[in-house]
Parts: sequence; C-alpha cells; structure tokens
Amino acid sequence: MKNIFILIFVLCLTTVSKAQWLWDYGVSVGVSNYLGDIGGKEKTRRDFVADMKMAKTRWNVGGFARYRVHPKVSVKLALDYLRIEGDDKLSTNPGRNGRNLNFRNDMFDLAVTGQVFFYEDNDLGNTYRYRNGFRAYFFAGVGGFILTQKL
Repeated sequence: MKNIFILIFVLCLTTVSKAQWLWDYGVSVGVSNYLGDIGGKEKTRRDFVADMKMAKTRWNVGGFARYRVHPKVSVKLALDYLRIEGDDKLSTNPGRNGRNLNFRNDMFDLAVTGQVFFYEDNDLGNTYRYRNGFRAYFFAGVGGFILTQKL
C-alpha cells in the first residue's frame, strides 16, 4: 500500500514539472512617446523623431503568458498598458504655442499571437558554462486596444 502512494506521488511530480515546461510568463517595462502635430520642437514640422518632445516620454508596462502546444509551436497572450501625451505649451514654435492644445491617452493593448520556432541554440557561444539560449521564430496574431483620453 505504501508503494502505491509513492508511485502516485512520483507521477504527480512528473506532471507538475511537465506543466512548468509548457508555460512561460513574464513582464515588460518600457517607455512610450507621441509623435504628431501636437507639441513638438521649434519648427513647424520636422521629419520623424527630430520633432519628438522627450519631456513627454511616459511609461509602458505589460505582461504575457505563453503556452507551448508543441515543442516548436506556442500560443502567446499579452496585455500592455501605456500612456502617451502631447502639449503645445512645451513647444517654442509660436504657432503651436498659441494653439495651446494638449492631450493624455491611456491605452490598454491585448494581443494573441501564434509562434513557430524554426531555430534554437541552447548554448550560444558554445561555452558550456553559461546557458545563454537563442530562439528564432515567426509569429502572427490579432490584437486590439482600448483608448481612454483626457483632453
């Protein structure tokens, strides 16, 4: 009878460790910024990031969970929260400053993606001391966001 309990216990441990291999999860922290016609620098319009106002850089946080369906195929669910802002009062351009527009938007982004891993190297650099892995993959999915704004 004691051996049956030990066998059931070992089988349960095996199942738990397999489940840990199937699931991946993590968090992300970063920054976000707005590039558009509100705010900006001294000229009327400049190309790409030359017109971005770094004073309005805000935070971005998120998390994800990934489930391995097969050793080379995964499904990932990600949720991100970010804020963007723009304000004409920070611009030295008289036209933008006189317009005096500003905004603040909070965004929630939810995405579901499928990933197919086509290359994996578990010991990058062949050092055999550190387990620095590398995985290359293709992905495709759908996502959407909800925008809340404060004018």
